[in-house]
Amino acid sequence: MDWHTGPMISFDIESTGTDPTSDRIVTASLVALDPSTGQQTRQNWLVDPGCDIPEQATAVHGITTDYAREHGQDPATVVEVIAASVDDAWSDGTPLVIYNAPYDLTMLTAEMHRHGMDPFVTIGPVLDPLVIDRAWDRYRKGRRTLSAVAEYHGIAVDDADAHTAAGDALTAWRVLWKQTRTYPQLADMSLNDLTTHQAAWHADWAENFEQFLKRTKRRDGEAQDVIDAVSVDPAWPARDISSPN
Repeated sequence: MDWHTGPMISFDIESTGTDPTSDRIVTASLVALDPSTGQQTRQNWLVDPGCDIPEQATAVHGITTDYAREHGQDPATVVEVIAASVDDAWSDGTPLVIYNAPYDLTMLTAEMHRHGMDPFVTIGPVLDPLVIDRAWDRYRKGRRTLSAVAEYHGIAVDDADAHTAAGDALTAWRVLWKQTRTYPQLADMSLNDLTTHQAAWHADWAENFEQFLKRTKRRDGEAQDVIDAVSVDPAWPARDISSPN
């Protein structure tokens, strides 16, 4: 069976903010999918992040500080279960689908550091539809958010599922499925080769985006030290962190 028609597990996090090293998990979901049978299994978690959830974050995923404190699980317990579930999937040869993997996997790693656990180690294939979209449709104008890319590929997203961890995980898999049909060369690659290519594609994008940001700051008259400080991490599928906040 080819990898693109076999079982996959898709992962998504909704959080307190946009910095994966300092912000915290609020909800998370692993969606196991088997295209050959149509079977879908969801594991969902609500977490008490141990800090206030900013209004801007609540506006995205709908979870308030009070609700998370009353109903959420301990984050250490949740991240340990997620890491074990992902490791089990990889042990079975199942690829992990994550839209913008350096965000979710870095946050998972940071949470494990924060709670005194051994760091999360990527030991299996990761499939990142965002990296693929940037590499294979490089010059397309417009946003590259999950919802925007899904809309571009004609994938309908139920309003009730939008910006939920489970809904976004499922949408990420649907985008990947469409990409393997739109770009059949992807499906012809082995998972190992595709993983290696994605790391190179992300590094290439990071270098180009960093240069774009520096040019923009230079054009805007920013000081040289500000320009020199601009940096876009080329690491994929997760950033290398040692001491998260």
